Amino acid sequence: MKRIAAWVVGFTSSLVLACSAQGGSATVRYRLPTEGPLPRTYLVTLAVTDKSNLDWIVSTFVAGQPRTVTAENDGWFTETWNGLDENFMPVPPGEYGVKGIYSTASRWPVDDEFHAITARYAIGFSPWFPSPETPDLWMIPVPFHGDPVNSPFRDVDVGPNGIAAFYYQYLENGKNCPMFDLNKPVDHKQFLGAFPSGGAGGGDCVATDGLAVWAVSGDGGSPFVYRADGKPFGSGAATFRRNVYNPEGHVTGLAAWRDEKTGRSYLYVAQRGKMVLELPPRHPKHSRMIESKTEFVNRIVVLDGADGTVLGAVDIANPCAIVARNGFLHVLHAGDAGWMISRMPLGDGVPTVLRPSVALPRSIVPADLEMDEQGRLYVSDRAANKVYQLDAKGKILRTFGRLDRQVPGAYDTETLISPAKLATWRDGEGRDRLIICEEEGPNRASEWDVESGKLLREFHSFQTKCNSGYATDPSDASLIYMPGQGDWLTRFKVDYATGQWTVDAVWPGVKSGQRQYLEKPVAIRANGTLYLASERNTSIYRLNKEGDAWLLSAGVVEKDREYFFWNDANGNGERDDAELRPTSLPARVLTYHGQKWLSDLSYLAMGQGSREMWRLAPSSFDAHGNPVFTEWQRVLEDPIFAARAAGKADALHGGNELAETFSSDWMQADGSTADGFYVQARGGKSFTANFGAQYKISRYVPDGKGGYAIKWRVGRAKLGAGGRSEIDGGMRIFSPMNGLLAVIDQSRSGVLLYTDEGLYVDTLFPPGSTRDEIGLYRQPGEFFAGTVYPNAANGKIYYAAGKYTPVIYEMENWSLTENPVRKLTIPTPSIEITAAQI
Repeated sequence: MKRIAAWVVGFTSSLVLACSAQGGSATVRYRLPTEGPLPRTYLVTLAVTDKSNLDWIVSTFVAGQPRTVTAENDGWFTETWNGLDENFMPVPPGEYGVKGIYSTASRWPVDDEFHAITARYAIGFSPWFPSPETPDLWMIPVPFHGDPVNSPFRDVDVGPNGIAAFYYQYLENGKNCPMFDLNKPVDHKQFLGAFPSGGAGGGDCVATDGLAVWAVSGDGGSPFVYRADGKPFGSGAATFRRNVYNPEGHVTGLAAWRDEKTGRSYLYVAQRGKMVLELPPRHPKHSRMIESKTEFVNRIVVLDGADGTVLGAVDIANPCAIVARNGFLHVLHAGDAGWMISRMPLGDGVPTVLRPSVALPRSIVPADLEMDEQGRLYVSDRAANKVYQLDAKGKILRTFGRLDRQVPGAYDTETLISPAKLATWRDGEGRDRLIICEEEGPNRASEWDVESGKLLREFHSFQTKCNSGYATDPSDASLIYMPGQGDWLTRFKVDYATGQWTVDAVWPGVKSGQRQYLEKPVAIRANGTLYLASERNTSIYRLNKEGDAWLLSAGVVEKDREYFFWNDANGNGERDDAELRPTSLPARVLTYHGQKWLSDLSYLAMGQGSREMWRLAPSSFDAHGNPVFTEWQRVLEDPIFAARAAGKADALHGGNELAETFSSDWMQADGSTADGFYVQARGGKSFTANFGAQYKISRYVPDGKGGYAIKWRVGRAKLGAGGRSEIDGGMRIFSPMNGLLAVIDQSRSGVLLYTDEGLYVDTLFPPGSTRDEIGLYRQPGEFFAGTVYPNAANGKIYYAAGKYTPVIYEMENWSLTENPVRKLTIPTPSIEITAAQI
């Protein structure tokens, strides 16, 4: 290693003198096709190779650059190599091989650059996304967005004018409280606007009078009430926001009322248990504000809707929900004999005398309260999966929610899953409508006719758990599996021709979460069974033969800092201690990122801090169809790392690289034992969590001796300062489909494409750093679960992305039958470079 470094320094020093004394350049001359109308533009890639091994790429000195053929140039071009390798370091003078590719290119209007392959927005899971056929689609801003960290949609409120505000529990660094005009059909034209988070990422209560929006957030500690438009609302302070109202107790509900005579708005804040500081005994630094179970505020506070001035307060026992309607404030609260609904006249906006009016049936465990313009009451019951319509005396008039629960493995649109928050409004034809928010499963909001009980419309909320990935059925790409809220799993049916999503089936009892259970799911069909496997933690779920249950099946289990192989031998879907078999990890193979399940249900992982790749494959399947794992198998040792560690790496084979091991978990492998493997791995110093100094893509092929030999290695990085052919934050890799290899860059935000020979082709999507409006083509950073997959039914290739809801793109000019890349014929396929030319 020291000898190599010394050679490079001495060689570089002599270059400076030689370059100043000598001229000339190392060039390659080639010709592009001239057939057809001119001018015509191509993307060209040229690579310098080891002269004795044309597979080994030394430098990609022209990477996907546009070259335009005209009548004047007759297709002839000359390129100059500066003598630098893939690491932007000088190579030894001498003779090298040259090879290249070209692809027909056209200018993509989204970024106004030439591309051979582009990604067309095809399908997005939101009723408020524009149609893929919308002209100039990229010019339409995404309605609202943010990093949800798997958090659900929580609340909706509607003003008397039919303007609604929806609210998500968390949308970090984005926009929340989106407003929609419910008088319009459900599409992107309903959207009116949303508000920057500004230190209030989200929460579980929202209110609107149809003009302004108020909400509760708990970002950074104790909850606070704020105006979504950012105007000062009180003199209090939160961790990340000033001029807010700080409630003393836990907020159970908000209600807004606008006095049409005076134009003044009021906000009512229901508070229950006192907010107190919890100090975990083992980790006092992780303190948090929680609702006390012994100290209570039990009060409704009245605030001026304009500035948050406290106008008054009313004490009331255990307020659960509030509604301001028809000149009264209606309160769902605890009474002496059960739950009561009482009302208080608003008068000048401040409620006065509490008038008990309705006792709820004891069978109802209420979650929220609403009232329509005719005075009918609505109460939701999560556990019963029902919403009840009651008259003014508490008699149940109608029940919303057809079945008591969803049938596992099926889905009924008129059956609810944990209904909670409610809203009502009257349309332009004088019909009262009810909106129901479901907390679990697909986390839907649905709209119902209160007279007939008919389901009118669905407002499909963002599927925020897509932030941790979703899985496409390998035998039917129209079936997509996604973890839902409350430990539900949803299967969607996707129509690729129309872009429509339909909830096809749901299953309860499928746990998902960060670093546990189902995260980064992959659908695999093996042993006659469909499995969902978590790339993050090895957890596997198995669909039973009846199709009505997903059972926890197998994996590697960590318990008390020890590791165990496990399979559900007794078939009860639980990890029983008697089923655990002790094992040890061969290396750091279970890291935050870096692993992959293959189609044969084997788990592929590099050992972080090691030079080796490992594979965990089923030794057998038990009587229930659960895979039985018994050993980690060593697949290969990277020869470049080994040579560097031994001080034997030369300048062309790793001497100028920056790592001796798989030093970061920003890595992944794909492939098979029969055809070999592809690896993307970060190396060198990590300057931030999302940017490293080096990213290498390596190809390993069977060596005929039972092992694997490295065939090529490429990858250029400039710490975010490079062009579209450089890698900023490579994370995931996908074996070639019809000749093209895909690498997902999570820091630049895009997909890089290479040939099976390691030659760069193109990069999909503009960089995430662009300030131009590109609508649904903007790819979010820190999205660690994108997938490139084929659809055998239509022959297309797709990229499944989406940080806050699924967004799927169809590849243009690249499919299972179409590949735009052609081999470039170079008259003199070699190049000689002198020290003076470097």
